[in-house]
Amino acid sequence: MNHGGERPGAGRPVNEPTAQRRIPIGILSQVENVIAQYKGQLPKDTMFLDVRTKLSLPLATERVQAGFPSPAAPYLSDYIDLNEYLVKNPASTILVRATGLSMINIGIEPGDLLLIDRSVEAHHRDVVLADYDGDFTLKRLIRTLKGIELHPENPDFPILRPKSSSTIQLVGVLMSSIKKFK
Repeated sequence: MNHGGERPGAGRPVNEPTAQRRIPIGILSQVENVIAQYKGQLPKDTMFLDVRTKLSLPLATERVQAGFPSPAAPYLSDYIDLNEYLVKNPASTILVRATGLSMINIGIEPGDLLLIDRSVEAHHRDVVLADYDGDFTLKRLIRTLKGIELHPENPDFPILRPKSSSTIQLVGVLMSSIKKFK
């Protein structure tokens, strides 16, 4: 038998740089699925999360009134690791920065960071990141008898109803929105 050696058409193109990555076996299939599905076509402002480090912040025992003040003084009870709290599946979670005002009525404003999980199955009324005719958009997924629609959360914006010539791909489901006030 002839094993190994040079074979026509095998291997990577000549002079193409390579990189090695260590991927935990438990998430290898997910990583391979992401690579196969997107082939580098994620939104330009996508940020991948590195959740190897912990950021534990103290958690007060009392909840904070957003209306009338509470006379109870808050006491610390525990610590929360924001990575564990916000990210359920690190290998499939990305951050995307919001632009535009189409989702303003649910509190998503330009500059907010949107935590998108690409492994979560999108259901009716979920807020999703979608590739609609080559453009990325964040909208509420509405399933109808005619198919799916992408609804804004601002009446000044149109509902996206795909036509027969349209292409739509659901990228992921919005899990959290991170807003900075200062």
